[in-house]
Amino acid sequence: WPMRLSFALTEGAINTIADRLEKRQSVASPFQLGLLRIKRAEISSKGVVCLWTDMNPGGRSGFVKTSATKVDSQFNLWSKFTLDKDWQFISED
Repeated sequence: WPMRLSFALTEGAINTIADRLEKRQSVASPFQLGLLRIKRAEISSKGVVCLWTDMNPGGRSGFVKTSATKVDSQFNLWSKFTLDKDWQFISED
């Protein structure tokens, strides 16, 4: 629940960053959004907004703006949980 609460408290800022990325505007990283430390903000090669909280070479973790039904085909998942209809928190392996 801490991640869900952190997301809920910063959802407006998260969506603002996502809008900038979708408009192909640069976003300097790393940065803080409330309790969340975003280490990298990017558009993936598949066109998905990614706000990475962990850049571990063995598998990144963070917020991705894609539906729960599409996330499996867009990332090499170890785990995921749905935050709302547009956002998932994932960990890759």
